[in-house]
Amino acid sequence: MNLILWQQVFHISDAFSYCVECALKKNHFSDVEKTDRPFSVFGYVDNGKYYGGGWDGVDAQNVCGFSNVHLDNIYITRIKKHFSCGLNVSKDPQIQLALRAIEGLDITLLSEKEKEHAAKAIECGYLYRDGDMLYTKILVNALSDRDRLFDISNALQNGYFDADAEIVAAKVAELIKKSVPDYLLGEWRLANNLASMPILDAVVECLIEKGVLTPPEDGIGAEGCWMSVEK
Repeated sequence: MNLILWQQVFHISDAFSYCVECALKKNHFSDVEKTDRPFSVFGYVDNGKYYGGGWDGVDAQNVCGFSNVHLDNIYITRIKKHFSCGLNVSKDPQIQLALRAIEGLDITLLSEKEKEHAAKAIECGYLYRDGDMLYTKILVNALSDRDRLFDISNALQNGYFDADAEIVAAKVAELIKKSVPDYLLGEWRLANNLASMPILDAVVECLIEKGVLTPPEDGIGAEGCWMSVEK
């Protein structure tokens, strides 16, 4: 359950941010015309704290007996990334071992070099060992079910956060109207994007504090990484 919940943190925070933006648009800036320009540029003063994270995904075909593979990993303050976009799965022996170990992999059948890679894969959370067998530790699902993983967390956009989102929206609107010149009010969405930067970390820290989430030791583990496969 801990691994499943770590998958959801981006969607949970995005759902709240979405509800805040909807409340801003409906209740506070409904009469403000959206600025019409090809793109906008904005900056902010760095307060010394990094608010950010990412979600990288890669695809592979015909690897380790699977016709299609999709790998995801999220990375935030509490979780280090396992890989970056552009990863070539056919050249990553640790991920290949995770694919081979989905239904169990006998350690005694591995070469010495494969055992070295297996040890590294265990260290970073791809695998776990049970006796002479290796098993995939990160979450695995059928590729056809990939989008269903987020049905519940995405549904949080539909009314669950409305009351709290309006409280936040009122405060954000007050700040925007106080700080942003009138001629830039059409860019209130960008100002709101800045205001929403701490939400992801705040959600994660709250869930950790409540005992809902358990972070990985040293920031790297099975948390935040999963694969979708198709035979």
